[in-house]
Amino acid sequence: MTIITLLLLSSTVCIAGRYSELDRTGSVYLSPKFGYSLPVGALADQDYTKPAASWRKDGISVTLEAGYYLSNTSVFGIEASYSTFNPKHLAVLSADWDQSRVRIRRAGVFLQYQMVSTGRYRPFIKLGAGIFEASRFSLPQPASDPVICSDYSLGGSPVFSLGIGFLGYISRTLSASFSVEAVSMKSSNSSWETSGSTYGPLNKNMLFFPLNFGLLYHLPND
Repeated sequence: MTIITLLLLSSTVCIAGRYSELDRTGSVYLSPKFGYSLPVGALADQDYTKPAASWRKDGISVTLEAGYYLSNTSVFGIEASYSTFNPKHLAVLSADWDQSRVRIRRAGVFLQYQMVSTGRYRPFIKLGAGIFEASRFSLPQPASDPVICSDYSLGGSPVFSLGIGFLGYISRTLSASFSVEAVSMKSSNSSWETSGSTYGPLNKNMLFFPLNFGLLYHLPND
């Protein structure tokens, strides 16, 4: 057993050493990411009398990312993301009544900087910008009598993101990533559109925090 343990440890060290000096300059990667998202502020606000309030609880995000290594530490890329959130329970509505959901789609570009150029684990910071479209489906208006449900949309507004995380090099063609992002949707002066009319302006921006796990497939650049 001791010999087997030593062999496993030595092989792990050899693999880690093999990729600790890997330089990916000029290479391209594709990365699917899955995220657990936490809404805050207006997205989580339970005061349904405010235009921005959406009374959301945690949800999920799915992202597809493509990046190009400008250098061994700098990446330029594009990304598209889909997020969906379920409702919190409101005291004025039964849980069975409120079947609404909020969907957010966004697309943009990003710059990512790895803080170290060597090592199997490489922490990074990431800045992103783009546009987003948000939709609220079957959202009830508790103040109306009888209660009515409507669909709302808000599109074409700018979104900015800031993230930190780290990459773990697995092989020449495969890496894994973990990151935490703050996604800020600049919607303060926007209004929800519903049934040919508008509801707003929001007077608050929307914000949520995705915790992402992803796998990166590095295309050969030979």
